[in-house]
Amino acid sequence: MKTYRELLIKVWHRVRRWGVRFSVAFIIFLGVVAYTPLSNLLARPLIVEAAFIEKVDVVFVLGGGAYPNGVLGKSSSERFIRGMLLHRDDLGRELVFIGGSITDVTSKLAHTLSRSEDSSAIDVTESAIMYDAAVRLGLNKAALHLDKDSTHTYSNVLFAQKFMEDRALKSCMLVTSPTHMYRVTRVARKLGLSCKAAPVADHTPFRDSALERMVLLREVLWEYAGLAIYKIYGYI
Repeated sequence: MKTYRELLIKVWHRVRRWGVRFSVAFIIFLGVVAYTPLSNLLARPLIVEAAFIEKVDVVFVLGGGAYPNGVLGKSSSERFIRGMLLHRDDLGRELVFIGGSITDVTSKLAHTLSRSEDSSAIDVTESAIMYDAAVRLGLNKAALHLDKDSTHTYSNVLFAQKFMEDRALKSCMLVTSPTHMYRVTRVARKLGLSCKAAPVADHTPFRDSALERMVLLREVLWEYAGLAIYKIYGYI
């Protein structure tokens, strides 16, 4: 009969073997992600081509995050520029910035899974940052609007729907990042909101450095997880 010590040694060797195998597999996976176009290929099904651009009543710009010191994140900056140029080109009479961010990933996930609409969980309000920047850049303040309370994609689009209903508006554009647009348009379709897709130009094929591909994989996996959750909840 084996002693307690022998059992512990056996368990330790087994754990160590599996630990080594996992480490090797993880390193290989990171290499594949960093040095092959795997992330770029996974992003491709999420890309929605921009609709034919024509004048609409309102352009909705969905927030994509900001830092606590008031600096817009990369996604928000791209969306802000896209929406502002559409408005400046007279393609959207009204320009609306939507949403705030829960910066902690665990809190954000819990907030989404619980379907909470508690805006007190918001850490930074990128819609307000975009609104203030647009005013300072000289856009007509009367045509600018913002929503500070929506915390995730579904509530973003719900706000857009209510905004149009309250003002009896008929046509709209939705501005967001390339990999996010598929989920946004699915939500809009489910809510019966007929908005044209006006995504930031697709730059995912050009994200070809090791670091960019790893960041892109995170974005893509987040979107696929979001699609699965939204399907379960009946949002899409």
